[in-house]
Amino acid sequence: MAASREHMERALGGSSTSPLWRGMYSDGLRLGFWIQYDQDSTPRSKEVIKNHDFGWMPEKKIWVGPLAKAAATIEALAEGWPAQHPRELGLAILAKAMANEEPFWAMCVRPRLMETPDGQWSFSFPYDTTTVAFLKTTRKAHWNAGTKGWDIHGNRAAALAVLEEVGVPDRYVIISAQGEPDRLPQATGGWTPYLVGVDADDVETERVKLQVGGAEMPLESNGDGPSGEELDALEKAKAERAELIQRAFFAPMALLPVEDAVIDEIAARCSLMPHQNDGVRHFLTRTSALNGDDMGLGKTRQTVSAASHLPGGKVIVCPASLKDNWGREIRMVIPDAEIFIFENALPDMQPEWLIVNYERLGALMEQLGAGLSQGATPSQGATHDWKFIVAAFDEAHYLKEPSAQRTQASFDLAKRAERKWLLTATPMLNKPEETWTLLRLSGHPAGDVDVKTFAGHFAKSRNDRKGLGDRISEWMIRRMKDDVLTMEGKFRQEPLLSASDQQMTEYHEFIDDDTLIPLQKINLGRQWLERVKREPILEMMGDLQQDAKAIIFCNFEATVEWFMDQLPAGSAVRLTGKESRKQRDRAVQKFQNDPECRWFVANIKAAGVGLNLTAATYVFFASRPWTPADQTQAEDRAYRIGQNRRVEIYIPTIPDTIDEQIKALIQNKAEITADVLVGALDAGKRRALEQVADH
Repeated sequence: MAASREHMERALGGSSTSPLWRGMYSDGLRLGFWIQYDQDSTPRSKEVIKNHDFGWMPEKKIWVGPLAKAAATIEALAEGWPAQHPRELGLAILAKAMANEEPFWAMCVRPRLMETPDGQWSFSFPYDTTTVAFLKTTRKAHWNAGTKGWDIHGNRAAALAVLEEVGVPDRYVIISAQGEPDRLPQATGGWTPYLVGVDADDVETERVKLQVGGAEMPLESNGDGPSGEELDALEKAKAERAELIQRAFFAPMALLPVEDAVIDEIAARCSLMPHQNDGVRHFLTRTSALNGDDMGLGKTRQTVSAASHLPGGKVIVCPASLKDNWGREIRMVIPDAEIFIFENALPDMQPEWLIVNYERLGALMEQLGAGLSQGATPSQGATHDWKFIVAAFDEAHYLKEPSAQRTQASFDLAKRAERKWLLTATPMLNKPEETWTLLRLSGHPAGDVDVKTFAGHFAKSRNDRKGLGDRISEWMIRRMKDDVLTMEGKFRQEPLLSASDQQMTEYHEFIDDDTLIPLQKINLGRQWLERVKREPILEMMGDLQQDAKAIIFCNFEATVEWFMDQLPAGSAVRLTGKESRKQRDRAVQKFQNDPECRWFVANIKAAGVGLNLTAATYVFFASRPWTPADQTQAEDRAYRIGQNRRVEIYIPTIPDTIDEQIKALIQNKAEITADVLVGALDAGKRRALEQVADH
């Protein structure tokens, strides 16, 4: 059971961080200390560390020594410098490192095993007290002053077995055999120190759940446990996942060179705002990238501008409601652009810009996948074996479910693209695991592990999630409106509404009915909330200035229809998702440009993304969406580039009902998401400062 936050804080003496402890790493035999430099204490404290047989590894800037002496080293540092090296905090970090072993030393030094002319094997490595102590005590190796290596008795397999005993897995060894080319380590990347602090934020996060009771759902079980062979297979799979983690979580991304003059030319040609220059650079220097800018900062323009610099076909995948918007944005940058919006059939020749919505992606892949081998020409109905320089996935959070058909089709399309760029202001809607699909789709190495391993490493505690933010910071660029734009601001209010006695009686009739399953109760409760809130919202709308405009978001079409019936003819437009593209565009243009049209009444899913509704300065929610991302997306239809007035958000709340639980659920999801994104933002800022310092 996870310790309580209060217990953790008491164990750490009320301090959640230390100025010097950064991380500790264990491979079961050695320990690595990552300690922040301090001009006052470090010159003296390093002597204490040396006296405990720890050596300095300059390439990684960590101290490495025997795990058996780690606790004594922490005790000695705490005794000499208690403020810089708190004892309880150091021991807590040590315990966490020991629970998450990894062959960090072998990954850092990449030792060499060389076959000698007489058939023996010589092991060489940068000096390490733990390795030397082990080899001195074993009868399987002896020091050879002539070769300056350790001769290991036996054949190659026996030598590798000795290395395994000293914490050096085969996959990290350079092997030089007689008459054979060097066998380089199988594992890619390397190892870099990462933040492994321990504080109250290491308490495993308790996920909020709606508690409505009700009838139980039936469970199924075959009653059979795993066999011995199945258990062996599970253990083998677990070991393979552990190996894969080392390659996936610490391999740095390779960046492509892009000259400043190129960015300057694109910025001038595409009329970019200053913050958008960095977004273009981010895309062009990476084959795998995500733009997670806040809504309204111009992710579409940044993508089109970057892609326009690259020769070859580009494919844009987006929600159906945004296809025309992408076409307009492309033509704003390239007036004579060759654009094809896929519906049912492809043209004979590959266009420079191909746009397809997620619902039609499967049909597109059918035409791209087969038929040419049968000898047919494109005009005879054959499919098209096209490749793309860029595949851009807009609103990429649509792909959070890896087993969904649209996600599988997106993976198939990604295989045809040299560069995979993702766009979403909400890379994580509810939990860190959802980011895994996006990492995997774009080709980031962290997506190579299975989702359970990913979640176990990055999803349990707040510090785990901050670690995920640090890991993805080189892959994702994310800026917030307040950091790059000057706007009046967005103000959210959540007034409390009182339901009548009759309404509460109606509420308890279904919420207390134990014959209903929880899902039925939740659905009935959300419909009830909209019925209760619609009258007070209508009254608030009547109190607005005569020229004010507002968006009213609902979850149910019946509520949309109710508002349309109450509002004067011609003063409102609707959007429920059933409209054609032309009808939707007419509704947006009427609301934006007609002073008599004051109300935009819409379903959250239909109008919550992609639309520019900056004519509105008020946003009302008849009921909450399920995720903080959906709520923020919807709010920012009004609060985005082009808005120079204050935007006020009203989300009424009915106390003592499921409404309060939904609010708590959204807040919990928002906290979990923020942990990852704040970690990414902090890591990005830190990396930028380091780059400035290097220059």
